Amino acid sequence: MALRWTDADQYQGILSFVYVSSKRNVKIERFWRSFREMCGNVWMNHFKDMSDFGLLDTSDSVPLDCIRYCFLPVISKNLNEVCNIWNSHRVRRNNRISCPAGKPEVLFFQPEVYGARDCKISLVDNRELNDVERKYSQRPPEFGVSQEFLTIARAAVGDLNLQYPPRNREEGTELFAAITMILPYKLANLCIV
Repeated sequence: MALRWTDADQYQGILSFVYVSSKRNVKIERFWRSFREMCGNVWMNHFKDMSDFGLLDTSDSVPLDCIRYCFLPVISKNLNEVCNIWNSHRVRRNNRISCPAGKPEVLFFQPEVYGARDCKISLVDNRELNDVERKYSQRPPEFGVSQEFLTIARAAVGDLNLQYPPRNREEGTELFAAITMILPYKLANLCIV
């Protein structure tokens, strides 16, 4: 909405979004179902199992940092696969609603291929976007963890000669188990020094 505030069209400012009933959110609900089927349930169940077996304590920030460090590369890879599959699947035509059919990626970059119109509005001046970004966002920490944890985790990976980044969920789990085993010693040495 912030980027559309000063535009001079029928969808400017407060009119750039709309509240609708949940029955009109069918497409996004379908996406969430597909997302869970493609990868969401696997990860949710995996972390729940780790917690149930006593491998993961979600009340402590250190194991959560370790989860981020060990699994974000694999989760990111999964999410990119889901994104590619979703953006290249074909959206069927629905006669009850006026929504273009076709592949989402093509609809976004070349809407005219499917007889749709391009609704994107180019920014005349990127300063407005930069102002919004500076005011409302912050860069996430590298690997989603603090610099202190990153230093300890990298030392543990080097000391134990472990594979980083992990290539799959199993390697991520092995990495998590190894780091959490050595972590108390690394933290103790850090406190002594």
